This record gives sequence, C-alpha cells and structure tokens, in this order.
Amino acid sequence: MSRNSVMIGIVLATAVLGTFLVMSRETPIPPAQPSSSPVEQPAKAEPTRRESTTGEDRSPLIADPRAILRGRCVDENGSPLASVPVSLQGWPSTSAALEQYQREHGRIAWQDPADAISDADGRFEHRLVPPPPFRFRVTAKALGRARVYGRWSSLAPGSVTDMGDLVLARGVEVRGVLVDPDGTGLADRDVTLTAQGPMPKQAGVELRRIDSAVGRSDGFGRFALREPLLPGAYRVTVSGCTVEDPREPVTLALPSIELRIVARVKPPDDRPLIRGVVADLRGAPIAMARPEVDRAPTPYLYTDRGGRFELRRQDDMPRDAVVLGIFARGFDPWRSKEPVPWGTEDLRVVLEEGPSLLVRVVRARDRAPVERFGLEIERVREDGQRDPYEPALASPDNHPGGTLEFPRISSSRYRLAVTPDPESGLVPSAPRELVVEPRVAQDVEVGLAAFTERSVEVVSVRGDPVAGVPVELIEHQTGGVISIDMHAREPRTARINASDRVAILRDARTTDHAGRATLRGPDDAVYGVRAPGPGNVPALLYPVRFDDRAPLRVVVELGATLRGRIEPREVFLAPCSRGRGAAENSSYDPAPSQRPELVLIRMVAGRTERYPPDTSIAQRFPLAADGSFVLRGISPGTWDLKLGYQVQVERNASISHTRTAARQLTLAEGEDKELVLDLRGWLPRTVVLAIAADGVPHRGRVMLEGDFGLGSDGRPESEQRYVTPDDGARVVTQLMPGTSTPYMSLGPSKGHTFLPGPSFVVGEGTAPIDLRLEFRSAQRAIRVVDAKGSPVAGLVVQASVGAQFWLACPPTDEQGRTTVSGPPGSVRLHVARGSETFELGSVDLLSGTVDPFELRLPREWGELRK
Repeated sequence: MSRNSVMIGIVLATAVLGTFLVMSRETPIPPAQPSSSPVEQPAKAEPTRRESTTGEDRSPLIADPRAILRGRCVDENGSPLASVPVSLQGWPSTSAALEQYQREHGRIAWQDPADAISDADGRFEHRLVPPPPFRFRVTAKALGRARVYGRWSSLAPGSVTDMGDLVLARGVEVRGVLVDPDGTGLADRDVTLTAQGPMPKQAGVELRRIDSAVGRSDGFGRFALREPLLPGAYRVTVSGCTVEDPREPVTLALPSIELRIVARVKPPDDRPLIRGVVADLRGAPIAMARPEVDRAPTPYLYTDRGGRFELRRQDDMPRDAVVLGIFARGFDPWRSKEPVPWGTEDLRVVLEEGPSLLVRVVRARDRAPVERFGLEIERVREDGQRDPYEPALASPDNHPGGTLEFPRISSSRYRLAVTPDPESGLVPSAPRELVVEPRVAQDVEVGLAAFTERSVEVVSVRGDPVAGVPVELIEHQTGGVISIDMHAREPRTARINASDRVAILRDARTTDHAGRATLRGPDDAVYGVRAPGPGNVPALLYPVRFDDRAPLRVVVELGATLRGRIEPREVFLAPCSRGRGAAENSSYDPAPSQRPELVLIRMVAGRTERYPPDTSIAQRFPLAADGSFVLRGISPGTWDLKLGYQVQVERNASISHTRTAARQLTLAEGEDKELVLDLRGWLPRTVVLAIAADGVPHRGRVMLEGDFGLGSDGRPESEQRYVTPDDGARVVTQLMPGTSTPYMSLGPSKGHTFLPGPSFVVGEGTAPIDLRLEFRSAQRAIRVVDAKGSPVAGLVVQASVGAQFWLACPPTDEQGRTTVSGPPGSVRLHVARGSETFELGSVDLLSGTVDPFELRLPREWGELRK
C-alpha cells in the first residue's frame, strides 16, 4: 500500500469519527443562537425512524451527510491569496420551517464552524452537516481588501459546491474628520458610505462584494471606516445628522482618501410619543412586534430585543390619544380597549400565543400528498392592506408528507395561495380567504388540479401557418369577461393588481414552423387565447374551455411591415450613453436592453393604442446596433412613430421618455414600407451652465426639463435630466435642441418645493453654449385658524402657480404657522379634507421679512370628516 493511500485512509477515518462524535454530542443551545450540525439525534449506526403526522421519515440515507463548500481566494490579477479567513454562518430559513423540522427530528443545536484558512494556492474548504431548514452565508475577508460574501438558501447533505475564484480586490482605506458647520468635531456618530447601486456579482457564482462600510467618530470627530471599499461612487450618511457637505456622492480611488464631512445635528424630535414594552404570558420580551394605530397610517417600527417600542405622533394621527394595536408573528393581536394618551411612558402589553395552523397540499384527483410547493400567505389588516406573513415560504420547497405546519400563528384574516413546483404538472391554487380565531387550531387542505393541454394553431386569413409568434392563455381573476387589451401577468403579480384590468397569464408559448403551440391550464376555467404580436395584428379567441380537447384555431391578420433606419447614428447612441457627449460615443455599442426602442401610437375612440402592445410579457422593438429596425404585424391605419429611451438620473435609476420621430404614417394590410428617419435635429449640444440662487452660487442638484411640444395624444413630450454643479457652481451637460426649464429643490424644511428658474432655448449646432441661470425665491409666513379663530396644527397648505404648477408647504405647527415658498409673485392657497378641497384666496410671495398672513378656514371645513 502506498504512503498516499495510508494518509487518505487516516483522513477518512478521522473525518468519519469526527462526524460520529459531533452527532453524539448533546449541547442544547437556544434556536436564537444557531449551530453546525443536527446534534440531538440518537448516536446509532442505523437511522432512527420517527412517527409523525406526515408518516415515516423518508429522508434519503447518505453515506457521508457532510456538504462541502470550497473555493479559491485570488487578488484582482488572479494570483492566489494565502492565509485568508473564510467564515461560514448558518441560520433558520423561516421560523415555521425550523419548528416543523425540530418537532419531527429533534432540536437543532448549530454552532458556526471555525474559519477555513486559504492555503498557499488560495484554496479553502468547509465541511458541514447542513440542517435542511437552514440558510448559509460565506464571507472572505483579507486585510486591505474588499470583503466578498455569498448566500445559499439551502445546502443538500452530501453536496459539493465549488465557488470558483473569489476575487478580493484591493480596497480604498477611508479616513476623515466629521465637523459641524462651525468646524467643531462631532463625536460618537456613525459615518456610513454606501455604494450608488449594487456591487456587481462575480461571474459564475452567487457572490457579491461589500457595498457599504461604517466608522465611528471619536471625541475630536475623527473616524476611519472599519473595512476598505472598492473604488467607485458612494453616498455619505451620518447618524442623527443631516450631511451638508458633501451632498453628492464621493468618488473613492486607491489607495486611500481623507474626507472632511460637514454635518448638522438634527434637532431633537419634540413630537409627543408613547413608550411601552411587549411580552408574552411568561414575561419574556417579544422582539419584532409591530405597533399599529387604528384608522391612521403607521410608520413601520418594531420592538427591539427587550420588547421595547417608541411610537411618535404623526401629522395625520389623532392629537390627544390613539387606539393602539400590537401585532407579533405567532401571537394573537392586541388592541387597546380605550385610547392610549400621548405621553404614556409605561404601557405594558401582554400577548397570548396563537393557535396552530396545518396546511395540507394534495392532488385534487386522488388526494395524494404534494411534497414540493411554495405557500404565499398574507395577513389581511383591518384597513384592507395585506402584509406578507412568511415571505420565505413563497418559493417551492420540500415539505415531507405534503404538510406545512405553523405551531403558532396570529389570529387574523389571511389570504393563502399554493404554488407547486413548475415541473409537477399541477396548477397553482387560486387565493383563498382563511380566518384564524384565537385558541382554535386550523387544519386546511388545498387541492391542486393537474394541467390539461390543448393544441393551438395560428393561421393567417388565407389559412397559412404563422410561425414564431407568441400565443398566450389568459384567465380573468374573478371570472369576468376578457378583452383583447387587458394586461396579463403571472399569478402572483396579477393578484396584487385590480382584477378588472389585469388577468392571470396561465401560459405563454411561441408557435413552431407549422404555426402550432401547446398551452397548459386547468380544465375548470374559462380562458382567452391571445396572439398579441409582434408578427401579427393582435387577435383574441374567447371564450375557451379545456374540457374540449379539439385543437383551437386563431386566425390573425399579418398586418403591415415598417422597416428603416435612424440617421445619424449618434442620435441613436446619445439617449443610451448616460449623458456622455455624442463625440465620445462614436464607437459606443450598447447592449440590446439599453438601446432605444420604437413604438407606434394612435388615438382610437378617445383612448391610446400602441404597437407593440404593453399588455403582457415585454414586447419591444429595440433598434439594431447600426440604428436599423424592422416592425412586423402592424394593424392597418395611421400611426405616429415614437422613440423610447432611458435617461439615467442616479447610478441605479433612470427615467423613461418617448418622443415622436415621425407623424401620420399610413400603413395598409400586407404593405412593406421603408423609411429613413433623419433626426439630426435631435443631436445633443454641449451646454455650460453657471447656476446661482438669490445671488449665491448654487451647488445642489438641479432638474432640467426639456419641452419638445405635444404628441399625437395631446400630451406634452418632455425629458428630465438631473445635474449637479461642481465646486464652482458650474454644470457641463448635453441637451437636445428645444426649450428647457430648470428646477431646484428648496429642501424638506420648505416642503420639498421645486422652484422654477428662467427657461432657455438650446438651438441646433455644435458649438458649446454658455448660460447663467439665476433662481429667485420668495416666501410668506402664514397662520391658519379655524372659524372660531383657534390655530389649526398639522394642516398641509398647498399653493398653486398657474394652471398646473403646485407648491407644497410644511405642515402647520402648534400655533398654526407655516411658510409658503416659491417664485416671487402671487399664488393661490388651497387646503383639503377628505375628498373636498377649499380655495382660500391668493397671497403674494415677497423677498425679505413680511408680516404673517392669516388664513381663516371656512365653517364647512370643520364639519367634514378627516
């Protein structure tokens, strides 16, 4: 026997013995502190069978139940990194899954294993016995490098997961000083830098790089982030403060950066509050319980680990006292018998455990258990809003015996829907209402019907097969009539929309060379079969049932074809180049998903019709890389051709725009028309803006709205771009020819009012344009009183300028005071209560200090319900 064989034998024997010892240990640890292996199992050579409501344990016997997670740590150049600690953490996927597993298999006592250390080749490996109801996280962290992490929703016993190369790139060390506007250091504040948009995934593996880091300021305001970040743009936030400089994202570059952050401490919140603690019958605190104010929107807040909460009064809550409810998952809801006064400091709420709920999922045909499914369960609140109860259960997972039990569930009204595995051949269940009463256990059975198939043939009016076109099976949510222009979405998305506008998309296929497709759906529903295009004029066959197996035939018109190209190519590139100049983009080749797309628009009987329709799965006509296009299946008639594109406003956000490229295109059935769109007048021009506000250089973000006239539907066609001046209050940007109007925000202290500036015209040409923009603001203090002369607090007053432009004001304070801010001139003031709006007259906004203007509300206002 070779030396290598002996060593392998020793290693395997040691591993088996180690596993045996781990599985024999008894170290009970509370579930809140999870651990590495299912340890409270009998230490026997043969597995123990357990009796349960779901039948015998049918878990497969695996010779070595340990899962393996392995990978290699490398730097940005692909060179191996040695001595890198790679940690592994595990935690329960859901409380329901954990409780059900422990009831059937015994308590799980999990301890995160020791870090694996990469060797000279950068390789590392974790071996563990994964509890089925656990999720896992792997983190690699090296000195001076950006942390990398990844998550797995589950790991199968005996599985091997190779993560490949984990690239730990060198990071930027961030240090600095935090001061107030007077230059005094701010101590004991958390400084956080967060990336503008998610960090990219590493190719081939579900791993992400760190996208934020935190540092704590010392007594002099000095701070250093606790770990390095990748180069890029990051937004700065400071706990308990408003950051005044830098207001825009900072750019980090290797190897390090020193920041000076100016922040203003937020004034203490003097709104009255209610403090309390939530506990169970044994006196143990309940974390993550949610206070809810009756008949008033409540901000999302939860009790801490000690069960404590602090609820502050909001503007639209009752002024003196509130009827308060407490909701905690697994406990019966609590509701105060009497209103709780603001200022209460010692409210103690005791919750009783809720009853159990057992969900059984079976095949409707023979009641055989369905063991792989997802459960969408939502709590229906008294106001009709729905809150997900256990979101992690929505995706299909294994449930032995076809059962999923909640040992404790809050008594409330729920909405249930079961989604089987897509490969099961079973139909997702329709949502059903369930009322859980206190102390009453529930046993619910959900039967899933099998899909029935029906063949569909799409042919032209001449009887020729139409190949390569989409065909859909759609069902009305409430059994109503389906129309050709209804939106259709997959079941979960459809259910969160209005049932009269959004149908359920049961199946979608593409016809083969013979024009045929096979659609699947339950045989107990009434459907519409729709061929939405492109490739044909949209057509609908309705009503359709699946209890008849005869092939269906959908007859479609082939419509017209429109082909052509856009010239010059720079026009096509400019919208998707994210603000860069056309000259910079001569070789820029955006991906198809980033290219502008074409859409045809027309008005029919007072409503807008578009092609391709936006009623179902995404239908797009993106331009080709050379700016050419081909649109097939257009309904005959007269259309306007529009170009749709995106303008980026943040690193991870953009605004969609459409602009008319050609008007009054008349197309006939069977016509093949070609045209060249000369859009030279769209070529963007460099504009240099010097921006000031009330005579002071302005460095805050500004919105530029370009006006391109009216579209065929009578609506304005415009484009919004957001620009940020540099330190010299200058902006260099690219704008399309036309009239542009700038807007600047006056900030939250003035109701987030957007102040318009002077409009300017950008003409066609190539030479840069230099402009100076001067914003002028004015304001007026007002005091609002009711018909008896008493001040009205918490009232939102709105001001209108012209027909469409509205200004928002901060809510009135305890003395009924607020300030209207906007452009100099006269504005009309309005207040609303319920569905009623009252106009209170006009007031002049002026520069400088002016005596407050008193507004007296009409008597009718006080008689209306809030």
